[in-house]
Amino acid sequence: MNRQMLISRFAIAESNKIYGKSFCFQMIARSMRGEDAYKISGALDYMPGKYARVMKKLVDSAISNAINKGIDGSLVIDEILIGRGKYLKRIEFKGRGRVGSKWRPFSNIKVVLKNV
Repeated sequence: MNRQMLISRFAIAESNKIYGKSFCFQMIARSMRGEDAYKISGALDYMPGKYARVMKKLVDSAISNAINKGIDGSLVIDEILIGRGKYLKRIEFKGRGRVGSKWRPFSNIKVVLKNV
């Protein structure tokens, strides 16, 4: 099977430098793997929090990428890759004149859809 045929079966959406902990994105991604993409997109509307909004945007982007590539039929979420990105270190002032450091995490997310 040549590379062009293999690429044409998958639709990918990727986003880097998203503010948020990768662990929180993983909790949402566990329930999404292997499910129908349209069903998950509708279910993410009713999940609270900013993490669900970001994941919905990525799933919708992957669906539109699949439509633009001409992939029709039922789309299933094949894999969701979530990785840790860079951290910003900020100053956190504490009591009695002490200072600590606060970490502001970023994440990288990749959603892959396949045609069934």
